[in-house]
Amino acid sequence: MAYRFLLEVPDALYAQANVVISHAPDAGIVDVHEGIGGDFDNPGKTITVSAHSLDIVHRLKSWYADVLFNQPDAAPVNYLLTNGIRMGVAAYDPDDVVAAIRRDQPWVERSIPKIGEHATRTAPQGVLQPAMASAAVRSTGPTTSHAPQLASINILATDEPRDHPVMDIEDVSMLHLGVIDLARPERAYAEIFGAALVDRADRDGKGGWIWHGADYDDEQEAQLGTEPDFAFVQNGPLVIALERMGRAYPLDVFAHPPAPIRLMVDDPSFHAIRGEVLGRNWNVMDDSTAGVFGFRDPFGYTWAIHSESFEKDVLPNA
Repeated sequence: MAYRFLLEVPDALYAQANVVISHAPDAGIVDVHEGIGGDFDNPGKTITVSAHSLDIVHRLKSWYADVLFNQPDAAPVNYLLTNGIRMGVAAYDPDDVVAAIRRDQPWVERSIPKIGEHATRTAPQGVLQPAMASAAVRSTGPTTSHAPQLASINILATDEPRDHPVMDIEDVSMLHLGVIDLARPERAYAEIFGAALVDRADRDGKGGWIWHGADYDDEQEAQLGTEPDFAFVQNGPLVIALERMGRAYPLDVFAHPPAPIRLMVDDPSFHAIRGEVLGRNWNVMDDSTAGVFGFRDPFGYTWAIHSESFEKDVLPNA
């Protein structure tokens, strides 16, 4: 099952919109009606769009931005959701539109997936780097590097967050990791990295956030189809924004893993993490060098763990 929404387009832009939608790999036009808002006397066309990953929302935003650049007085293009909410393509951020569509049609993610109805993603294969943190990074670190440790796992430093997909909220840059659901990665990252749940949230559709608090019962809400879309977990400099992608989670995530996320931890934490990973029988890589190993978690992300003693050996003056 795919998402569906209406796109209200002026006649002058219909041909262009048709091309944008038709060239999207996971979207298509189901029907076209004359008039906008159900009114035949209101010139324009109402397009019924079917989409799987909702990447089409970003494509439409980019296309209409080009239209407005060349025609500042162009007539508006709007989304019309099944709940009656109308959202302007120019007025709303694509992420807010995607969140609104998913909230409008929660039944899509609870249907049985079909092969071919998933997004795909590619990323550089990446290799485990030797020295992760320079002396400067250790002393200053990212914005959250001096945040309190929240568990027995002592994370000393991370690599630059912007080497990976990130999300910025109130000047804090955090890793932005897409997952199928929230409960499993929340629990796994707590047990492996000691990352405590800080908050859960949804986009409010206006560029802001609706905060639910860390004690929000997402498992109960999942039964009602109203679970939040984001969870934020943290231990020291490691700050992760988990986004629940549901059916949009890519099937080829293990074929094209993202670049490794590197962490430096103290020696006891290194052995604790390594023991947890081996005990779970996760895919371990580059375990031949003392003080450093890599692994891929069940959610498709690759991690490179460096012990403090290994870093001191590589950077003796740091």
